[in-house]
Amino acid sequence: MIKCIDGRYRLTGLLGYPLKNSRSPRMHNISFSALGLEYAYLAFEIEDGFLPGALEAMKALHAQGFNVTMPHKQKVLQYLDEVDPAARMIGAVNTVYNDNGRLVGYNTDGKGFVKGLAEEGFDLAGKRVVLVGAGGAGRAVGVQVALSGITDMTIFDVESEKVTELLETIHENIKSVNAIGVVYNEAAVVEAVKNADLLIDCTPLGMDKVVTNAEGQEENLIDKSTVNDPSVFRPDLFVAHIVYIPLETKLIKMAKDAGCKTMNGIPMMIWQGAEAFEIWTGHQMPVDVVKKDLFGE
Repeated sequence: MIKCIDGRYRLTGLLGYPLKNSRSPRMHNISFSALGLEYAYLAFEIEDGFLPGALEAMKALHAQGFNVTMPHKQKVLQYLDEVDPAARMIGAVNTVYNDNGRLVGYNTDGKGFVKGLAEEGFDLAGKRVVLVGAGGAGRAVGVQVALSGITDMTIFDVESEKVTELLETIHENIKSVNAIGVVYNEAAVVEAVKNADLLIDCTPLGMDKVVTNAEGQEENLIDKSTVNDPSVFRPDLFVAHIVYIPLETKLIKMAKDAGCKTMNGIPMMIWQGAEAFEIWTGHQMPVDVVKKDLFGE
C-alpha cells in the first residue's frame, strides 16, 4: 500500500547549500516510515543571505525541527532563541528544535562521534587523545571528546588559529583536560601518538576527492594520509577517521594492518542523525535499518 503524506504530518528538513548529495533526507524518512511516525524530511537549498528568512519560514510552517549544514552552521547561532552549552562551545549548530516558536540549537556532530566510539566498545574515560584537524568537524569532535572524561588531548592543525581557538575553548570550559596545541607536522603527530590511546583524524586526507593544491594543480586526496609511518601504529591504539568515502582510507588501512581497532566516518554520520531524530521525535532512530539501507550493513 502506498503511504501518502496528509495534514497530520510534521515537517523536518535540512537547510544548506548545495544539498543534492545529502543522505539526510533518505536516512530520516526511512526511519520515520520504519517506526510509523507521521513526519516528513525535506531538503531546502538556502543560499547565503537567505538564512534569516528561511528560519522565519520554518517557524511559520510549524516545522518540528531541522538540520543546518554548510554554509550556515556558524551563522545560524545569532538567530536562535537558545543554544545548547556544548554547541555554544563548539560555535556551530547543526540541529534546531522548534519549541512552540522558540528555536533551540544543538550540535550533534560530536555526540555522534562519541556514540560511534561507544558502539565500537571504546570508553573515553581516562584516555589520552591526539586530534588532527581542528576545523568545523574537528572542533565539534574535539569539544565533545573533551567533555567525555578524557585526561589529555594534543590538537594539531595546519592553521595555528584553529589550534589556538579550540585550545582556548577547552582551557576555559573543560579544566579537567590537559590540552596542548601544535601546528601540524607529521613528525610531531607521530611522537604524540606514541603516548596516546586514541588517534582521531578530522581531515579530508584520504578522501576520494579531487582538490586544487597550492600550486594550482588538481590532485586526488585518496592517496594521502596525516600519518604515513606505519611503525607508529600498535594493537592497543584506536584509530578513527571521520571520512567514509572510501570506507577504508590509507590511514585506516595502515592502522588495521598493524592490528589497531578502527572506526571510519559512518558511525558519526549515522549517530549525529540519530541524535537529531530523538530531539525532534522523542524516539530512537532505528539505526540498524538505516545502516542496511544506506550501506548494506
